[in-house]
Amino acid sequence: MKITIVLGAFFPVPPIMGGAVEKIWFMLTQEFARRGHEVVVISRAMPQFPRQEILAGVKHFRVRGFNAPRSLIWLKLLDLIYSIRTMSVLPKVDIIVTNTFWLPLLLRNSKRGQIYVHATRYPKGQMRFYKKAARLQAPSHAVARAIAAEAPALAKNIGDSKSGARIGKRDSISSARSARENSPLCRSRSSGKRGSSLG
Repeated sequence: MKITIVLGAFFPVPPIMGGAVEKIWFMLTQEFARRGHEVVVISRAMPQFPRQEILAGVKHFRVRGFNAPRSLIWLKLLDLIYSIRTMSVLPKVDIIVTNTFWLPLLLRNSKRGQIYVHATRYPKGQMRFYKKAARLQAPSHAVARAIAAEAPALAKNIGDSKSGARIGKRDSISSARSARENSPLCRSRSSGKRGSSLG
C-alpha cells in the first residue's frame, strides 16, 4: 500500500524539537515500511535536514514551515500556506494521513488518495468541513464521540486510537450530544477541582 503522512507546519521529522504526534508517526512510518508499505512523510524543513532523504525505508520530503505563533488566526493562516506548499510534493497514493487543519479541505476533490484525518485535539467546529474524509481518527473515545456530535454524517468513519473502535451512528446519536460535558477535562473544570486526573 502507498501511504503518505503529512504532518504539521511547526515541528520537523525526525522530531528533534519534540512533538508527540511527530514522534509517534516517526516510529509508525518505519514500522509500515518494515512491513512492505511504500511510505512518504512530508514535514517541516529544517536547515540540518536535506529536503529529501530516505530513513529506515521511509521517504521524507520537507517543505518550509514556521515557528508556532501565539495567535490562533495567524496559526491557521500559516497552516494554510504550509498545506499549499505540501501539495507541491504530495504524491498520488492510496492513503493520505494528515493532522493539518487545511489539507483535508484542499484535497476534498483530489484524486491523490483517500483522506485520513488524524484529529489530535478536541474538535472546535472544523470536523463538519471534513465530509470527504474516508476516516477520522481520534486519540480517545470521548474525542471520537465529540467529533460525531459535531459531524453526525461522519460517525461511521470515526474511530479512536485507544481502542481502535469505530463510532457507529447509534452510538453517536445516543451519547455524542453530551460528550463534551462528560469528558474528563470538562468534568474537572466544572467540579472546580484542580489537578484532576485525566486518566
